[in-house]
Amino acid sequence: MRRTSAAAVFFSLLGTLAAGLQDNSVADIQAHYASVQAAIQRSVKGRGEGDPGLYSNEVVVNSHKGPWRAVGNFLKKITFWYEDQPDFAVYENRTKESVLLKIEVSRSSAIFTDYEESLFERGTLVFHFSRRTTEGGGPAEEKRFYFKGGKLVRYMEGATIVAAFPDPGSIFRQAEEYQKLFLAMF
Repeated sequence: MRRTSAAAVFFSLLGTLAAGLQDNSVADIQAHYASVQAAIQRSVKGRGEGDPGLYSNEVVVNSHKGPWRAVGNFLKKITFWYEDQPDFAVYENRTKESVLLKIEVSRSSAIFTDYEESLFERGTLVFHFSRRTTEGGGPAEEKRFYFKGGKLVRYMEGATIVAAFPDPGSIFRQAEEYQKLFLAMF
């Protein structure tokens, strides 16, 4: 009996410790997100003297929102938020990707409106958010993915933490493709 109790206590403590580490990772990501958002807001308001802010580039597909095959009217906009030119990062012993902090993607079609954010830290994806709304006015579908060291540490649907993690492979592939597109602009 005592061994079973000791093992149960051990695994319970191990689970609590893992949850605590996960919460710290999520809190760190949320703090990084808030910092990037504040820099974006400074940039949108206009760079002040000595205010670093961020730079942004946009790619717009079908800018006049004309009819798109099998979709109806369609518009896609990708906004890249970055802190410096990628080539300068190399002189600071960083990768070119490390200057990219956030990507925002919005898509609207005849039926859906999608919005996505990918947040990076030192060139590595740490957070992905997606929201889909339907023209009919149903509830928005929101998903949040938190990553640490290339591993998914928290997944949320709406405000609910979901224990079963989906495979985030497509999110990583998409983030990598957007990073390549960003670097191709320079």
